[in-house]
Amino acid sequence: YFRGGKAQASDMDNKIVIITGSSAGIGKESAFELLKNGATVIFACRDESKANGIIEQTKNIPQGKYKKSAFERSIFLQLELSSFLSVKKFAREFKAKFERLDILLNNAGFLAPNFKLTDDGLEAMIQTNHHSHVLLTYHLLDVFDKTEGRVINVSSMGHFVSNYDTKLKEEFGIGKNQFKGELTGSFKDQLVAYGNTKLANVFFSQYLAEKSVFDKRFAHILSYSLHPGTVMTEFGRFIKDSSVFLQIILWVSWPIIWFCSRTENDGAQTQLRLCYDKKENLKNGGYYENLVDGPLSKNAQDKEIRGFAMEQTMKDIALHLE
Repeated sequence: YFRGGKAQASDMDNKIVIITGSSAGIGKESAFELLKNGATVIFACRDESKANGIIEQTKNIPQGKYKKSAFERSIFLQLELSSFLSVKKFAREFKAKFERLDILLNNAGFLAPNFKLTDDGLEAMIQTNHHSHVLLTYHLLDVFDKTEGRVINVSSMGHFVSNYDTKLKEEFGIGKNQFKGELTGSFKDQLVAYGNTKLANVFFSQYLAEKSVFDKRFAHILSYSLHPGTVMTEFGRFIKDSSVFLQIILWVSWPIIWFCSRTENDGAQTQLRLCYDKKENLKNGGYYENLVDGPLSKNAQDKEIRGFAMEQTMKDIALHLE
């Protein structure tokens, strides 16, 4: 029951896909599955050594009917999502190598165990999970396939615990508190801050879908968000950086967490469906879970909250849009 279904693969020959955070977890699994089916995959990662080690493993993927091997179709480009300068550099380097992009899979993200500001003045988790993916998308707009470029944002059912309805306007954005109280509070409070970033992912997909109707620059863009399910490695990553007390609680609970969790490959299936399936079978701006339309929180359906969040996001990245 907890594993979910499997996406029906399609031929991805000649498709060019960028996957942020593809050196581990569901990003890595998505990359390997897409490579099996002919795609060229750009591993957009922070750690070059780690990413190249993963790319080396693609030599084990059978070449099949494709002209180039999976290894030859795997390209590393460095991307540090906690830096707007790195995002812009990545976009420039991609455009120097490729004239077209078919799919941008905004997969990277993390649950912060503490409060930290980046050099850009944003809280590190919201910048990594949301703002930098927005900026990256904007810098790649002109190279997306003009028929159906896809932007897939990995969100989470965690968006249900967001407190944007009560704190968004006073907390969100550069120069504000940026949910410092939540990130320096209890584990439950930290989950709320994480949920806020995941709601922002949903909002961004809805925003792009709306833009595709009213703004010619976005007419060729299709966008979706999704919940991948509870994946085991995400808990391990969070435990490592948590307090000793919280580590003890989570390790004691580990058997239950393990039983209810998915493997990395299982967790990748919904975003793979959004890469594979025909656009006629998908809803632009839609949110997916277990391969199908997923439930949205009340906040995720609030256009006023979405409007404020995206307006403030664009203000926060405005200096870096050129």
